[in-house]
Amino acid sequence: INAEYMGVYPHLFVNLFRTNFPQFAQTSEGRAMQQDAEEAWTQLLNALAVGMQTSESNPIDSLFGGRKVVTYKCAESEDAAEVKEETFRSLQCHISNTTSALELGMQEGMRENVTKRSSSLGRDAVFIKEAKLKSLPEYLCVQLVRFYYRTDTQKKAKVVRPVTFPMTLDAFMLCSDSLKKDLDHGRTLLAARRDKETERRRLGPNAEGMDVDVEPEGMEHFKPMGNRSGFYELAAIVSHKGRDADGGHYVAWVKHREDWLLFDDERVEVVREEKVKENYGGAADNHLAYLLLYRTRTPGGYVCGPP
Repeated sequence: INAEYMGVYPHLFVNLFRTNFPQFAQTSEGRAMQQDAEEAWTQLLNALAVGMQTSESNPIDSLFGGRKVVTYKCAESEDAAEVKEETFRSLQCHISNTTSALELGMQEGMRENVTKRSSSLGRDAVFIKEAKLKSLPEYLCVQLVRFYYRTDTQKKAKVVRPVTFPMTLDAFMLCSDSLKKDLDHGRTLLAARRDKETERRRLGPNAEGMDVDVEPEGMEHFKPMGNRSGFYELAAIVSHKGRDADGGHYVAWVKHREDWLLFDDERVEVVREEKVKENYGGAADNHLAYLLLYRTRTPGGYVCGPP
């Protein structure tokens, strides 16, 4: 990576993307306008889902899609709660004045007040919307909601509050009771493997030949597509540097085996994990994590279960 290399310029992809989604082809003073990375990611997944749909399955939803149970309870009446099942390809981390960690912001994002029509009251009313995850995807995308619209300036402003994110994410607290019961089995298998690995390290040379793998019958639990334990490993980040959504610069951080790679236009370099953690935030002039992509931890990988 640090030796000589030739940059890969995705002209064909960019041209096709702008042709199919004209909003990303907008220009100002002859130059392409800054666009939102989350909107681009969503449009790309939607397009791939449509193009790859078969009569039996959808690869995009198999990899990135999950389901959640959403409950709407009217705060102004005693009506029974309305329960719906919805699909998702990403989750949000809301950032309030007290949010300091990704997990807390994600929990806040699962509960909010919304205004919708109440049939019993015959008018719009405030409802408490609460969601619980019913199934987990193989890859989990989390958006940190760092941009909001300011009516005084009529522009999107940026939230620079520091928010830590874990290298290993445990989504268990976001799940429904039924999903938690299913995850318990996978978590038990991973914990047993972790304990064996700890014992092997303790024994050192005397542990030669010691088997730490999950038993074959246990591995069957992890074979279906999706996440069967609730544990995810951070695989990639899209960060933004700049004071508002209409300007600045996006870069990507990708974990490749044991290394983190920073993709800054045509420049690629290896960076330490400490550098990745600088994306927590704190200043608009520094890179702040905007999109986080987590991948499922499996017993067959070089990482397994909680750290």
